[in-house]
Amino acid sequence: MKYPTPLAILLIALAVPAVVPVTTWAASSCSVMPGSRSVPTTIRADGKDWDVPRAGLPDVPCSGLSVLRGQAILIFETSAGDTKSLMCGPGECAAPTGAKSFWKSLMARLEGAPERRPGGKRYDEDARRLEGLPSGKIYSLERAGLFDFRALGAGGWTLVVTREPGRAAIVQRAGSDPVVQLPASLFQRGGKYGWVLTAGGKRFTGGFDVLAPGPAAEVERDLREAGVTSGPRTRKQQVDELIVLFEHDLDHEVRLLYRELGL
Repeated sequence: MKYPTPLAILLIALAVPAVVPVTTWAASSCSVMPGSRSVPTTIRADGKDWDVPRAGLPDVPCSGLSVLRGQAILIFETSAGDTKSLMCGPGECAAPTGAKSFWKSLMARLEGAPERRPGGKRYDEDARRLEGLPSGKIYSLERAGLFDFRALGAGGWTLVVTREPGRAAIVQRAGSDPVVQLPASLFQRGGKYGWVLTAGGKRFTGGFDVLAPGPAAEVERDLREAGVTSGPRTRKQQVDELIVLFEHDLDHEVRLLYRELGL
């Protein structure tokens, strides 16, 4: 039996194409919001021109995005799982390779999974469908005292807010105002609260936990690092606050900011 010579083996090897592993990078996508409340925003993405509505564009290609008019805020999740935002003026503006739209994660959070119970408690099914009533974990003492009854429609209501343990009432109020802001001084870090609302012949119950000093300090640190300050904020700062609250699972405050941004 004859074996191939070394020269023949070399020629055979050269004739067979080598298989080279190829790394395929996913195209970037992102959510886009207008950077200003008053100046219109137009972008170009994937060879198309898009006028960005106030509510934003949920999912657009971001690899070769450019801003044609106004300012745009890109919001995306990185391949490492972090949520970031990027403010862009006229010119090229691209999210990192492999970024994906933040919108899907945000919508899943806003819709709320059934097992996500405010304050870790079961409560009336109807209460879950009421927007604007405090629930879950809350960082801001001011937002803990914000009761928005507009989802109920017009009409009178009575509200009782209690603090655990003992469920002593700290607020008993009746009225017809669509929005009520209770004093932040009523709430304390680490406190657990419940509320009972009667309106339109129905009774709703719910509860919420105010973050303890330790977790609250972590949120405050992240807000500071994101450039979010107290007082009047730019639209970019509002977006960055929403991202921080989202990453800390503060769903009620995410919903409030979502509405504040006009989304």
